[in-house]
Amino acid sequence: MRLDDAERKIGDLDAAAGLFDASLQLNRRLGDSGMVAVESHNFGHVELRRGEVDAAERHFVRAEEGADLSDPFVAVVTTLNHACIADARNAPRSCHRTACDGPRRR
Repeated sequence: MRLDDAERKIGDLDAAAGLFDASLQLNRRLGDSGMVAVESHNFGHVELRRGEVDAAERHFVRAEEGADLSDPFVAVVTTLNHACIADARNAPRSCHRTACDGPRRR
């Protein structure tokens, strides 16, 4: 288990956010767009748990920009991220529509 995931799982969300931010910066410098997408996704869920919905949405958008939406797993995760944002904003109809319609295709 990676340290940033461990921090998230034990509930130290501030420490997890700092570690995800450091990982994002490193992966950007390395040019690893796949890991930037993965870490953006993970960071988005940390931000949701911290109650930072706008920040979470920005991370999810970054994750989606670097994602291969033709991969069924990635498509499902992306759909769930949209549903999580809708749910966090107390928009259950939007959450349902997002979950049923699937991710936006580029």
